[in-house]
Parts: sequence; structure tokens; C-alpha cells
Amino acid sequence: SFPGIDRHLLILEGNGCKLSFPDRKIELKNRLVPFSFQGEESVYCVLVSGSITDLNVMTERSWGTSHVEITQGSGQLVCLEDYLFLFDIQSFRLYELQKGESLEMENPDHKKIVIRVKKTI
Repeated sequence: SFPGIDRHLLILEGNGCKLSFPDRKIELKNRLVPFSFQGEESVYCVLVSGSITDLNVMTERSWGTSHVEITQGSGQLVCLEDYLFLFDIQSFRLYELQKGESLEMENPDHKKIVIRVKKTI
């Protein structure tokens, strides 16, 4: 377990996994659907069929908050939060922006993961 940590988990490739918590079971089988939970929760993972590639975003709660979303298209992306990370899934490129910076999103057919981070300290 990861006390004090908020987690976001996404399947990037593969057939998914099954997560077992003390009070519930969750199957993550759809690609690019963020699943959020607290790090204090005890979790056990079993792969459904073969290996997976996943993205696990972990944020220390006392430091800040994070939000994960999927986007597709082109245009300008502006960081209104303290930090913004853009991950282009097809090219596996990661971009980091700080508050006030912007980025012209290219490759309109590529899906992208946007992670918005706001410091609370």
C-alpha cells in the first residue's frame, strides 16, 4: 500500500487486469479508461491474458492533486494548473508544461493522456 498517495491507473496495451480490494473487485479491460483509488487501499492484481502496458499516476495527497483525462485532436493546450503532462500514446512522447506555458498539439489522430497537477502546499 501507498499511504497518503492518490492513484490513477490506465491500461495502454494488452487484455487488462483484475484488481481485488478488500471490499470490491474491479476488472480493467478497456484501454485508456482511468481508474482512480487511494494508495491506502490494499490491492492485488491478476493479469487477464498475457502482459499489459499500463500508466500508473501517483500523487502525494499532502503535496497536491492530479486529474487524468484522454483527449484526441489538435490545437493549443495551455497549462492553467501548476503542471501539465501530455503523453502521446502512439509516439510514446511525454511533454511537460508549467503554469502559463502552452503547446501546439500535433497529430490530430493520436490519442493523448493529459495529466493536470495542482500543488496544494
